[in-house]
Amino acid sequence: RLITKIKKSYQASEGVSAAQMEDFLSISRKIQGKRKPVKKSSAANHDDTHEHSTYQMSYVMRIQNLSLLISLLQNTPGYNPNEPEFQIQSLIQMKNEMETASQKVAQTYLDLTMARDKRNNLLYHKPNNLVELATKAKTYILAIIEKNTPQYKAISKINFRLF
Repeated sequence: RLITKIKKSYQASEGVSAAQMEDFLSISRKIQGKRKPVKKSSAANHDDTHEHSTYQMSYVMRIQNLSLLISLLQNTPGYNPNEPEFQIQSLIQMKNEMETASQKVAQTYLDLTMARDKRNNLLYHKPNNLVELATKAKTYILAIIEKNTPQYKAISKINFRLF
């Protein structure tokens, strides 16, 4: 919705050329994940051709496309909306917040991956790992418990596996 409202504000700005408007529409389609509409006459001729993906909705691509939009708006002298949410400074702030959030996610993902590697080494890969120790303990317990008891049946159903 914000991009659509900015588009209308951009259209109402003085001195916006057709080329600038086409640039704006191209960037806005990238941000919104849309494809440029194809004219019906040319679409009939190209039904059997394969279209390449134009999906640019990853967080990094959205930030880059928002930067392109901000750059376009900054280079348009007549773009000076009264509404604070359409002003360039507000868009820059939104882009900075998106970058900060994206960096936090990347760092958290890195920390999570390192923690999982540490856990996997402890549980599965080191000598005398937890799975190996539990398997030995289970084998020992089954050796000292009578086979017909409910404890034996319950313990024998527990499985420890290496991944």
